Amino acid sequence: MEPVVGDSLYKMIVAGILPFNIVKGILISIIMALLFTTMRKWINNQRSMYLTK
Repeated sequence: MEPVVGDSLYKMIVAGILPFNIVKGILISIIMALLFTTMRKWINNQRSMYLTK
């Protein structure tokens, strides 16, 4: 198997790897935003409980 270097390596990264990382980043951001909005009250209660100690 021939090593992938130079311009072909750049094309492979841009076409094959980068789109999946962008989609993964967007999905993780959406999931975390949904989790945070549903857990906001609990997080604030925990924060106030530890700050008053």
